[in-house]
Amino acid sequence: MFRNLSKSSDSRYDQVWNPAVAETACCFGEGIYHFMDSLPFRLKDLGMRALHKANYNVEVASNEFKEMQKHEPKNEDVRCTRETLYRFHSLMIEKRKDFNCIASDLGVSLGACLTYYYNKYKQSDEYQELKMCLKEESDQCHICHKHGDLICCDGCNHTFHLTCIKPPILIIPAGDWYCPSCKQSGTPQRKLCFYGRK
Repeated sequence: MFRNLSKSSDSRYDQVWNPAVAETACCFGEGIYHFMDSLPFRLKDLGMRALHKANYNVEVASNEFKEMQKHEPKNEDVRCTRETLYRFHSLMIEKRKDFNCIASDLGVSLGACLTYYYNKYKQSDEYQELKMCLKEESDQCHICHKHGDLICCDGCNHTFHLTCIKPPILIIPAGDWYCPSCKQSGTPQRKLCFYGRK
């Protein structure tokens, strides 16, 4: 009835919703939104995956949903403890936000993992660290834009040649080092990532 959905083999994440195909299905009388509204909040992700897998045919999706429920992990909650936050944070960095792997490592459903991410983790200081950790680190000098032996500022993501800094640095300093811009502002622009926190 609907066009077949092609799955890209090089895609990092599985697609769980296709708005164009969903809209077409609605035009053909499929009660997609009624189906989704009938599901409890914690199962909406599973419902979306069932609809997508069933090519947005609600009758097929309903059966698919029941089958998928049998295979979902029973633990629907990520415990909200400090230890869990650190474990979740470490996995977010280690797995580069691959929620399927993180959910599997934590022994929870993908839905529970995403709920924890949006409701708890994004409000934490660790989320700000994650954003900084996932930014691409520069491998060229911030001043001359050339590669080479660089020193990284402990206050921002910028890297520099020792000779490009004014005044030039003759030896790499021990401990934290801040670029002239961070020194002038007096406030570091980033937090460092700590992978092995306890």
